[in-house]
Amino acid sequence: MSINILTKKILILSANPIDTDRLRLDQEVRDIKEGLRLVKERDQFIIDCEWAVRPRDVRRAILSFKPHIVHFSGHGASGGGLAFENEIGQVKLVQPEALAGLFRLFSKRVECVLLNACYSEIQANAIVQYIDFVVGMNTAINDHAAIEFSVGFYDALGNGCSVETAYEFGCNAIQLAGCQGYLTPVLKKKNTSSSSNGNILPESDGFGEKPTGTLKTTYEFVLTGKVSEVSIPTLEAIVAHLRKITGDTSLTILEIKSGSIKLILEGTEEGFQLLKSLVERGELDQVSGIPIEEVKRRELRIISNNEPAEWNVQQWFRDEFVPEVTKQISGWVLSVIELQIESNRAVPFLEWIIERTLLAGFSKKQRKQQFLAIEKILKIQKSNYILRIISLTNQKWRFDLEAVIPGMNIPQGFQLRLINISGTRWIEEESISIVEQERLAIEVLIDEGNEIIYEIEPEPENYLYEILKF
Repeated sequence: MSINILTKKILILSANPIDTDRLRLDQEVRDIKEGLRLVKERDQFIIDCEWAVRPRDVRRAILSFKPHIVHFSGHGASGGGLAFENEIGQVKLVQPEALAGLFRLFSKRVECVLLNACYSEIQANAIVQYIDFVVGMNTAINDHAAIEFSVGFYDALGNGCSVETAYEFGCNAIQLAGCQGYLTPVLKKKNTSSSSNGNILPESDGFGEKPTGTLKTTYEFVLTGKVSEVSIPTLEAIVAHLRKITGDTSLTILEIKSGSIKLILEGTEEGFQLLKSLVERGELDQVSGIPIEEVKRRELRIISNNEPAEWNVQQWFRDEFVPEVTKQISGWVLSVIELQIESNRAVPFLEWIIERTLLAGFSKKQRKQQFLAIEKILKIQKSNYILRIISLTNQKWRFDLEAVIPGMNIPQGFQLRLINISGTRWIEEESISIVEQERLAIEVLIDEGNEIIYEIEPEPENYLYEILKF
C-alpha cells in the first residue's frame, strides 16, 4: 500500500511518566521532522505533537487533528499495557482492548498506527482488527534503536514508499546504526479483503458511525480585497488550486458575494477540514497571491440517501425507536421517566393563603411530568449505574448518572463530563460529587447537528467511546 501523496497528517503522542526511565522523546520527534523536511514532498506532510499524554488526550487529539497516521512514543509493559500519564504525571496503563476499542471508532480514517514502545505487539494485535497497518515491538527495545526505526520509517514514507517498505527501511536503520533489536519491530496487517485501496484519505470522517451518504459542506472562503478587482479566470484558478490542495475534485463555487472577496463553496467535509486546518496553522496564508482571511463552515449535510446515522440521538427521539444494531453495540434503550418539575405560577388568593399556611410560604408547585429518555447500564467499580439522556425541550437536554440500586448514592469523587466537539454554545460542562449524592446531573442546550462526547470518572468497565449526534 502506498500512502497517497496528497496531504498526510501525522499525530505523534508522547508519554514519559515521572516514575519511568527517561526517554529521548524530544529527540525522536526532532529527527522525524528533520527527515521529512528533507524529502521532495515535504509540503505534503502535517505533523502535530502532544506531550505528557493522558488516556483521554488520545481521543481528543485524534478527534481534533484527524490524522491519517498515529504514532505513540513511550513505555510499554510486558503484560500488554501502554504507559500513559495520570493527573499527577505517574503511570496509567491502558490495556489492549480499550485502545483497540478507541481505534475502532476511527477506522474510517486512520490508516496506520506505530507503537514505538516496549512489548507493544500485544497492543498491535488488538488494534489491527480495525486499522490496516499497525507496527508494534515484540520485546523490549532500547531508546536509540527505537529512534532509528522511527526516522528510517518516515524517511521512506516521505519519499513515497509503501508502509511495508517503510517498515523494512526502519528495521534496516537499526542495523545501520549498529544497534541490537532490528527484529524487534513487527508489522501487522489487517486480514480483510476490504482493506484500504492505497488512498489514505477516507471516504468520510466516519467517527463511530456507518456512512449514510456523502457528506457535503458549504463554506465561506474569504480573501483580502474587493471582488470587483478580481477577474473570473482568477477566481476559477483559485478554486482549481484549492481542489489540488484538498484533493476535492467536487469543489464548486455556489455564489460570489459582492464587496469583499467572499466565495461560497461546496465540497466534501474532508476537503473543508483539511483546508481549515492548513489556514488555522498558518501553513496556507494566500492563494494566487491573494491573502486568505477566513474559512468558515455554513452548512454540513448528508446527501444521496435519507437514512439517519446509527448514533443520531435526535432521530431516536423523533422516531421513538433505537435501531436494534445500536442497542447491541452501545446498549442504549428508549424509556419514559417521571420527573418532579418546579413551576412558578400565579395562584388565586385563597389558594395562596392555604399554601402559605401549610407550606411555610412556598409558592412553587411540584408536579410530575413524563419525559422521553434513552439510557444504558454502566459498571463502575463493580457497581451498576444508569446513564440517562432526557429530552426536556426541543434543545434542552439533561444527562443523569445514578445508581441502579434504589437508595444507593453516587460516591464522592465521581465525575460526569460533557464535551461539545462541534457546537458554539459551550465546549465543556461537568458535574462532580463533592460528597455522596443521589445523582450527577447536567442540563445543557444542544443545537441540532451538534456532536457530544460524555466522559465518566472513574472510567466504566468496557468503556465505549461514543460520539452522540443531536
